[in-house]
Amino acid sequence: MLELVFLYLFVCAIMGHMVGDYILQNQWLALNKSKPGRLGALACTIHVLLYTAVVSLFTGLHGLLFLALVAVPHWIIDRYSLGWPLLKWKNRHDQRDLWKIQDGTIANVWRIAFAAPVYIANDNTLHFLCLWILLRFVVAGHV
Repeated sequence: MLELVFLYLFVCAIMGHMVGDYILQNQWLALNKSKPGRLGALACTIHVLLYTAVVSLFTGLHGLLFLALVAVPHWIIDRYSLGWPLLKWKNRHDQRDLWKIQDGTIANVWRIAFAAPVYIANDNTLHFLCLWILLRFVVAGHV
């Protein structure tokens, strides 16, 4: 029975993630949340508050510890764009190298085309892993 509860909550959390990360996150939040300084911190905090509220709504879990354990890892992943270091480690090149201009054109069109969806997959995987750990080891142990 515990496995069914965990599975249900995990699916609910993923649905909340999709709504919070894709439907409620506008372009301004997405482009500014990892910028340095107060603007970046503000954009990231607004995004994470919306995201956490939606995950909480979808899962039906509203305790302060749960909210903090959803919000803090999400803020860290998004504020520091941790999908990029993972992409760099996997592919052994820096994202800044992708945009070098050679002969008046971007030389790495195929790498850029590859990097964008893989970055999104890396980012989502980090978020899903955090939600899975939270639900599997923290919440499921108390249900």
